[in-house]
Amino acid sequence: MTEAVLYLKRISSDFFEECRIASFVFTKEVYTPYTSLNASFYPDNADYSDISEIKLAVRGKTVHHGLVDSLEFSDKNGILFLKGLHISHLPIRKN
Repeated sequence: MTEAVLYLKRISSDFFEECRIASFVFTKEVYTPYTSLNASFYPDNADYSDISEIKLAVRGKTVHHGLVDSLEFSDKNGILFLKGLHISHLPIRKN
């Protein structure tokens, strides 16, 4: 089983997954339902436009699921860095 899987959803399609996660960090805003997600991974897809939702599962359990207000991507030596700003939480359902 893959330790961590990042699921990304485009506005017009279903979720697709990124399994080769190098690292991730959540930062929770105080007094709001927002978090910031920073993740780095080795990309398996070519198109990261129009991402509307992000879900992160660790060892098969969903630890974060939210709608995206803004995302920034940067590429450095084949590693894609994602910076998600103001990701609002959706209720996490048991897997």
